[in-house]
Amino acid sequence: ASVAGARALAAAGTIQPGESVACLLTGHLLKDPETTMAYHAGQIGDGAHTNAPVTARATLADLRRAMLG
Repeated sequence: ASVAGARALAAAGTIQPGESVACLLTGHLLKDPETTMAYHAGQIGDGAHTNAPVTARATLADLRRAMLG
């Protein structure tokens, strides 16, 4: 929303060419976990930064192995 607002302000002439603007981005995709999962499964996007899902049993030893390799 902040980037859209900055674009609108630039289009309206409030932000002039050459001026610096900072936009706070607070999106985290936690509201849309299906999109995050689809990206990492290679179903959408370019796949440039995917992390393949890892399955582990819910034990400390198995979780530690999954995280540390």
